[in-house]
Amino acid sequence: MKTMKVILLAGMMFFPFAVTAAPIIVGTADSRNLAPFGSTFGWIPTYQQTYGAGEFVDPFWIDSLSFYRELDDQPWDLTPQGEYSISLSTTNAGVDALSSNPADNWGADNTLVFQDSLPETVSLGGQMDLFLEQSFYYDPGLGNLLMTVTATDLSPTTVISFDTSRSSNDGMSRVYGDGFSDSIGLVTGFNDAGSTAVSTPATMQLFALGLGALFLINRSRKQPALIRA
Repeated sequence: MKTMKVILLAGMMFFPFAVTAAPIIVGTADSRNLAPFGSTFGWIPTYQQTYGAGEFVDPFWIDSLSFYRELDDQPWDLTPQGEYSISLSTTNAGVDALSSNPADNWGADNTLVFQDSLPETVSLGGQMDLFLEQSFYYDPGLGNLLMTVTATDLSPTTVISFDTSRSSNDGMSRVYGDGFSDSIGLVTGFNDAGSTAVSTPATMQLFALGLGALFLINRSRKQPALIRA
């Protein structure tokens, strides 16, 4: 039992924030917009959106991103196809103060988290869930959160819109295309795609921790008992 306590204590010391937070949705939908997931127009070559640190409470792992189609009034469901790349980073750039040069907004932890095509269809009233290939650990105490989107080999299709918030007090802003900027931001869900109670890094860490515990317990059972004189 003492061995198990030592192992659990060590796990808490090394992995204090392993468990993913509950779903977080930033923004209240009051409008809709095509960029960057509903059209090939206007936002190329880069779309960046910042989320104010005040929209979050505690550090957490981001495993998925979700975008919503509640307000779109068009019947088309097809998304532009091609390869989308999404990176996340902590940024010192303020909300409504993004540089027109995307590289100036990146933080040192800028991480490519998604590189794939979008789901081919997103139904009206539904949401587009993107499961990240690389989980991202975000600590709001270190700055705002930045999302960068680029795409290659896009094939124009029918255009669809995703929910946005236009309020200047929504904690979001964007810069896109040739340096255009405004206070609009895509309503974004963090870990709102299905069940993401435990992130991928957390799962692997707990698995390794469990194997280590079993190894030490079995080893201790095999040790010969000491004979007292």
